[in-house]
Amino acid sequence: MKKIQVFLLMMFTSINIYSFGGGHDSLLFDGSVNYELPKNAECKIKLTFVEMGGIEVTKFTTEVLEVCGEISKEIKTEKVTMTKPGEIPLGSEIVTGPNGYAEMEIWDGSLLKIAPNSTIKITSDFCDNRNLIQKTTSKVWHKIQNLLGGGGYEVTTQGAVGGVRGTEFEVITENDKTIFKVYEGKVEVTPILNDETNKLVIKAYEKLIEDMQTGKITMEEYIEKTTKMTEIMEGSRKFPSVMVEAGKMVEVTYEVSEVKDIPADNDKWFEDPRFNR
Repeated sequence: MKKIQVFLLMMFTSINIYSFGGGHDSLLFDGSVNYELPKNAECKIKLTFVEMGGIEVTKFTTEVLEVCGEISKEIKTEKVTMTKPGEIPLGSEIVTGPNGYAEMEIWDGSLLKIAPNSTIKITSDFCDNRNLIQKTTSKVWHKIQNLLGGGGYEVTTQGAVGGVRGTEFEVITENDKTIFKVYEGKVEVTPILNDETNKLVIKAYEKLIEDMQTGKITMEEYIEKTTKMTEIMEGSRKFPSVMVEAGKMVEVTYEVSEVKDIPADNDKWFEDPRFNR
């Protein structure tokens, strides 16, 4: 038995760590700026409400330099604090403070409410691809109007992508999981494989060894679960999407949990009276 465990552990630690390659997977600047005009000329994102010290907005710009016939690009960042309503540039990272609440409006009337201690990034090509990135640890409530004029809308976190098929939902990112709560319509949730989710798989594998050694699971269960985790790490296991309907929620680690009801005592921080100014 010990030989099997050693073999599996060596195999696990030698597997390459894969990164999610579908667009932006980090709140850090990725080295490119899209300066083309958006397809929707009316595309604007406005900060409509902010309190408790404002929000910190980091703007990313690229300066093109030509020296002795050679062209180079220099990435510059500028941090500003917004304490009153105003337009937010595309490609900006937005951070709320410990007691900060903020609300943003998209050009078609869709709303985003951001809880304290949250960080999101509006991608530079948001008007075309409509993908918002939410960092751990954050809470964001989304109210989408007409699916942004008939197009899609996605929220990417450290471990999942939520494709909107409805109107009202909440995304909560924590250290080791993402929670999707749907209040109206539907959200299609798909787990993604990256460095963070692979760390969770390794952590779960270590717990699996402990459970087997203490007799909490059988050898058959151990082998079955180990096979599944190895497939995930190798990238050969498919990640099926889960459709979450109104009144339901799921949790995503390196896989999606069973769909369950949103609890009756659910924290509806986004209904705080301060938003109804």
